[in-house]
Formats: sequence, C-alpha cells, structure tokens
Amino acid sequence: MGMATRSLTTEAGYINSKRQKVLRRVAWMDAGRDGQYVYHLQCQRPSCLFEYGSDGISIHQRKCPRCDDGKTGLPVPPQTVGLFG
Repeated sequence: MGMATRSLTTEAGYINSKRQKVLRRVAWMDAGRDGQYVYHLQCQRPSCLFEYGSDGISIHQRKCPRCDDGKTGLPVPPQTVGLFG
C-alpha cells in the first residue's frame, strides 16, 4: 500500500491563480466536509488583504469573499503560540 502525499496547494506560502495565499493549517477539521482540515488564507491584493478559512480541497480555486465575489469563508481562530513556539 502506497503512502499518501500532501498537495502543494495546502502548504503555507502557496498562492493560487486568484491570488489567495495559504498562511497555515488550523487545528481543526471542517465539520461540513469529512476529512478536510481548515486552512487560513489571505487575499494578496494590496487593497484587500482579507483573511478567512477554507477547506483544503477548495484552496486551488478559492476567490476572495470580500473583493472577488468568492464563497463566504470559514471561521479561523487566532493563532496561539504553543510550548515549542
């Protein structure tokens, strides 16, 4: 049985064709999509920079909910610093 590989679209720093950048993976899964983590995205348009959540399977096609008529984003908790940074 082969090992599963991670997609580059879920890696921090990835920017899709609609200028949406992955900042990090959030510590919880999307309740609406089985097996999908929530990712923290940010619009890269300088006049916007809106931040929102998205499930991993949608990152490659996401449009900004604020400035590009994209689907409403998922909630994203503030990033907390853990014991090891």
